[in-house]
Amino acid sequence: MKHSIYLLLLFFCLTACNSSNSKLKTIIAQSQSAYPEESKDGTTICEGFSFDDNDNLVISYTLRENPDINYVVPKLKDELVKKSAIVTLKLDVANNANTLEILELTAKEKKNLVLTYKGNLTHKTKRIALSTKELEEIIHCSANAKTLIRESLNVQVEQQASRLPLQLSEGLEFSSIKIEENNIVYDYTMDDALAEKSPIATNPSSVKQNLLNEVANTNKTSMLELFRMCIEADYGFLMRFTTAVSKKKYQISFTPEELQKNYQQLRATLIEKQTE
Repeated sequence: MKHSIYLLLLFFCLTACNSSNSKLKTIIAQSQSAYPEESKDGTTICEGFSFDDNDNLVISYTLRENPDINYVVPKLKDELVKKSAIVTLKLDVANNANTLEILELTAKEKKNLVLTYKGNLTHKTKRIALSTKELEEIIHCSANAKTLIRESLNVQVEQQASRLPLQLSEGLEFSSIKIEENNIVYDYTMDDALAEKSPIATNPSSVKQNLLNEVANTNKTSMLELFRMCIEADYGFLMRFTTAVSKKKYQISFTPEELQKNYQQLRATLIEKQTE
């Protein structure tokens, strides 16, 4: 009798697991037509979903690498890629019921979520796995949108900082990036001779306008996305330039209010360009 009860319980457990697995695979199959899908900042393409040999859910991404700023897969740090993936999923779960259901079903089956990132230039791949426990933490995250956006920006700043310093051009180095007093702060080091001739010393307002013009004229969706996130996080951003020898300092800044004003104008311009 006990043997029969055990078999019956085992049958129900297996049936429940198979039902959950079947539902997850059905949802994944139905969603595949939406991919590939480009990220808002244009740096990543989600290629779609699959399952590995252990039935773990796999999401595959292609990264648009940029060697000029050391943004290539081999140089990405695993822990920062994982932190970025976790906060991105937290944001997605908060706004997308389909993502929430997929993660819930994956966690219910005690499977991992595997994220693969392949560089479009190096063709190297980085593989990150999120455990059932990590998925549960994402699913049950209670942080509000502003907190999550700030967390996302913090991770982005960490990622960029890990690739610095970076020589941008002769006499100009991108030295560091950090978050200070609700500002994303970009620090640059300039040769003294270059600074003397630069508008950053003589006409800093023109540098601000040139930056906005560049975003509008080159369809820089990554910068526009940064504006949007800063607005939602109530962050400004600050660009500080220090001369290498004399240590003179120059800076330009955008308050959250300025970002809001310019974001609306730039977004309208980009939409107009995309529909031409």
